[in-house]
Amino acid sequence: TSHFQLLQAGAQLMERLREADLLQAWVVANSTMVHLLRYGGTSSPRLPSGYREGRTYDMDIYVHTHRWLDLLTAIVELGKELGLRCGWQPGWGERELLCLSRNTGGEVEIFLAQASIVPHLAAPSRCLARHPESLDDCAANASIVLPCPSDPLAFVRQVHDETRSFDVASCLPLNIKTEQESYWDWEQTAITEEDVRFLWGASLQLHAMGFASMAPYFSQCQQHPHAS
Repeated sequence: TSHFQLLQAGAQLMERLREADLLQAWVVANSTMVHLLRYGGTSSPRLPSGYREGRTYDMDIYVHTHRWLDLLTAIVELGKELGLRCGWQPGWGERELLCLSRNTGGEVEIFLAQASIVPHLAAPSRCLARHPESLDDCAANASIVLPCPSDPLAFVRQVHDETRSFDVASCLPLNIKTEQESYWDWEQTAITEEDVRFLWGASLQLHAMGFASMAPYFSQCQQHPHAS
């Protein structure tokens, strides 16, 4: 429930910044996007095997704006109205900022999109975010629609170092086992072939409803133990 409220607050904040002509476009990304593509909700359901993927508690956003410094100033007051304490954090990059929710304790992390990924924000796809207690309900009061990159896979490959394999093509859950100097070592989670069929069905359902999903990427899940 608290994460759903965080997504609502983050989305409202982005739209207020857009209305103030402080940004041109925005999308959710990283683990936030992956959960929405995989499950269409802010939490993962229990799979047939009993396995449940770890939840994500934050909201990751990339923005396109020509007025980044003005946005940094305005977001402080706009965030307060939505229960968010926003600003640049010491030690962070100059193109990153953080909003902390006073209501949920969650974080909205905002990144300025570099020029190479701006096209992915221009015509975003639609990601469904259902309330965790209403995963079978798409009613307006039980879900929100958030902008995702136009091509999530291409977006992730451009944003993240490909050698670290944070690839949205892992449409099947993977856990990070160890981090070595130049790559991530992945381990298989406790999912079964029945779980894979369940995830495929969930993606097809989202796709049929007109929302972005993992469906286009199943054929590219080469690195997962259940890929075959």
